[in-house]
Amino acid sequence: MTLRHRSRASGFPARLRHAREAAEFTQTEVAEQTGYEGKQAISHLELGKRSADTRLVARLAQVLHVSPCALAFGFDVPGGSPDDYGPRFKKARERAGLTTRRFAQQLGYAGNSAVIELEMERRALDLHLCEVAARFLGVSPCWLAFGVEG
Repeated sequence: MTLRHRSRASGFPARLRHAREAAEFTQTEVAEQTGYEGKQAISHLELGKRSADTRLVARLAQVLHVSPCALAFGFDVPGGSPDDYGPRFKKARERAGLTTRRFAQQLGYAGNSAVIELEMERRALDLHLCEVAARFLGVSPCWLAFGVEG
Protein backbone atom coordinates (compact mmCIF):
# COMPACT_ATOMS: atom_id res chain seq x y z
CA MET A 1 0.00 0.00 0.00
CA THR A 2 2.78 2.41 -0.91
CA LEU A 3 2.31 5.56 -2.88
CA ARG A 4 4.68 6.75 -5.55
CA HIS A 5 3.95 10.37 -4.74
CA ARG A 6 4.11 12.37 -1.55
CA SER A 7 0.93 11.78 0.35
CA ARG A 8 -1.20 14.86 1.06
CA ALA A 9 -2.31 13.16 4.27
CA SER A 10 1.33 13.07 5.39
CA GLY A 11 1.13 16.86 5.82
CA PHE A 12 -1.66 16.54 8.39
CA PRO A 13 0.61 16.90 11.47
CA ALA A 14 2.02 20.23 10.25
CA ARG A 15 -1.41 21.52 9.19
CA LEU A 16 -2.83 20.59 12.60
CA ARG A 17 -0.08 22.45 14.41
CA HIS A 18 -0.41 25.47 12.13
CA ALA A 19 -4.21 25.58 12.57
CA ARG A 20 -3.89 25.23 16.34
CA GLU A 21 -1.32 28.01 16.56
CA ALA A 22 -3.35 30.25 14.23
CA ALA A 23 -6.38 29.74 16.49
CA GLU A 24 -4.13 30.58 19.47
CA PHE A 25 -4.94 27.36 21.32
CA THR A 26 -2.60 25.28 23.42
CA GLN A 27 -2.42 21.54 22.90
CA THR A 28 -4.17 21.14 26.24
CA GLU A 29 -7.07 23.38 25.17
CA VAL A 30 -7.53 21.47 21.91
CA ALA A 31 -7.34 18.16 23.77
CA GLU A 32 -10.02 19.25 26.24
CA GLN A 33 -12.33 20.52 23.49
CA THR A 34 -12.00 17.31 21.49
CA GLY A 35 -12.56 14.97 24.44
CA TYR A 36 -9.02 14.05 25.41
CA GLU A 37 -7.74 14.36 28.97
CA GLY A 38 -4.23 15.59 28.23
CA LYS A 39 -2.16 17.33 25.63
CA GLN A 40 -0.21 14.16 24.80
CA ALA A 41 -2.80 12.98 22.24
CA ILE A 42 -2.57 16.28 20.35
CA SER A 43 1.21 16.28 20.63
CA HIS A 44 1.35 12.79 19.13
CA LEU A 45 -0.90 13.88 16.25
CA GLU A 46 1.24 16.96 15.58
CA LEU A 47 4.42 14.87 15.63
CA GLY A 48 2.96 12.21 13.33
CA LYS A 49 3.27 9.55 16.04
CA ARG A 50 -0.45 8.86 15.88
CA SER A 51 -2.64 8.61 12.81
CA ALA A 52 -6.00 10.28 12.53
CA ASP A 53 -9.28 9.08 11.15
CA THR A 54 -11.88 11.26 9.46
CA ARG A 55 -14.11 11.63 12.53
CA LEU A 56 -11.23 12.89 14.67
CA VAL A 57 -10.18 15.30 11.92
CA ALA A 58 -13.73 16.66 11.75
CA ARG A 59 -13.78 17.25 15.53
CA LEU A 60 -10.40 18.98 15.39
CA ALA A 61 -11.46 21.10 12.41
CA GLN A 62 -14.59 22.25 14.23
CA VAL A 63 -12.57 23.31 17.29
CA LEU A 64 -9.95 25.06 15.16
CA HIS A 65 -12.48 26.72 12.81
CA VAL A 66 -11.08 25.22 9.60
CA SER A 67 -12.63 22.85 7.11
CA PRO A 68 -12.04 19.13 7.62
CA CYS A 69 -10.68 18.79 4.08
CA ALA A 70 -8.20 21.63 4.58
CA LEU A 71 -6.95 20.05 7.79
CA ALA A 72 -6.80 16.50 6.42
CA PHE A 73 -5.53 17.01 2.89
CA GLY A 74 -4.64 20.68 2.46
CA PHE A 75 -7.50 21.51 0.07
CA ASP A 76 -9.37 24.59 1.22
CA VAL A 77 -12.85 23.27 0.56
CA PRO A 78 -15.58 24.47 2.93
CA GLY A 79 -18.02 22.20 4.70
CA GLY A 80 -18.08 18.47 4.83
CA SER A 81 -18.86 15.77 7.32
CA PRO A 82 -17.34 12.35 7.99
CA ASP A 83 -20.84 10.92 8.27
CA ASP A 84 -21.86 8.43 5.58
CA TYR A 85 -18.37 7.73 4.25
CA GLY A 86 -19.37 4.08 3.90
CA PRO A 87 -21.96 4.62 1.15
CA ARG A 88 -19.52 6.95 -0.67
CA PHE A 89 -16.80 4.33 -0.41
CA LYS A 90 -19.14 1.65 -1.83
CA LYS A 91 -20.49 3.92 -4.58
CA ALA A 92 -16.99 4.80 -5.78
CA ARG A 93 -15.86 1.16 -5.67
CA GLU A 94 -18.86 0.03 -7.69
CA ARG A 95 -18.39 2.86 -10.23
CA ALA A 96 -14.81 1.70 -10.65
CA GLY A 97 -16.13 -1.80 -11.39
CA LEU A 98 -14.28 -3.39 -8.49
CA THR A 99 -15.45 -6.22 -6.29
CA THR A 100 -14.78 -5.94 -2.58
CA ARG A 101 -12.16 -8.69 -2.94
CA ARG A 102 -10.32 -7.02 -5.83
CA PHE A 103 -10.36 -3.63 -4.14
CA ALA A 104 -9.11 -5.16 -0.89
CA GLN A 105 -6.21 -6.69 -2.82
CA GLN A 106 -5.38 -3.30 -4.34
CA LEU A 107 -5.33 -1.80 -0.86
CA GLY A 108 -3.03 -4.54 0.38
CA TYR A 109 -5.53 -6.59 2.40
CA ALA A 110 -5.56 -10.38 2.22
CA GLY A 111 -9.36 -10.63 2.35
CA ASN A 112 -12.33 -8.43 1.58
CA SER A 113 -13.57 -8.02 5.18
CA ALA A 114 -11.74 -4.69 5.65
CA VAL A 115 -13.50 -3.17 2.63
CA ILE A 116 -16.86 -4.50 3.76
CA GLU A 117 -16.27 -3.07 7.25
CA LEU A 118 -15.38 0.33 5.75
CA GLU A 119 -18.49 0.32 3.59
CA MET A 120 -20.60 -0.50 6.65
CA GLU A 121 -18.72 2.12 8.71
CA ARG A 122 -17.61 -0.49 11.21
CA ARG A 123 -13.97 0.49 10.63
CA ALA A 124 -12.60 4.00 11.00
CA LEU A 125 -11.42 5.65 7.79
CA ASP A 126 -7.78 6.58 8.37
CA LEU A 127 -6.50 9.57 6.36
CA HIS A 128 -3.76 7.66 4.60
CA LEU A 129 -6.09 4.79 3.67
CA CYS A 130 -8.64 7.31 2.45
CA GLU A 131 -6.09 8.92 0.18
CA VAL A 132 -4.84 5.61 -1.23
CA ALA A 133 -8.40 4.39 -1.80
CA ALA A 134 -9.40 7.67 -3.47
CA ARG A 135 -6.45 7.39 -5.86
CA PHE A 136 -7.40 3.82 -6.84
CA LEU A 137 -11.05 4.83 -7.25
CA GLY A 138 -10.38 8.04 -9.18
CA VAL A 139 -12.19 10.29 -6.71
CA SER A 140 -11.17 13.14 -4.45
CA PRO A 141 -10.06 12.14 -0.95
CA CYS A 142 -12.14 15.08 0.30
CA TRP A 143 -15.26 13.60 -1.30
CA LEU A 144 -14.52 10.11 0.01
CA ALA A 145 -13.81 11.33 3.54
CA PHE A 146 -16.14 14.30 3.95
CA GLY A 147 -18.56 14.36 1.00
CA VAL A 148 -17.14 17.53 -0.60
CA GLU A 149 -15.11 17.89 -3.77
CA GLY A 150 -11.51 18.92 -3.34
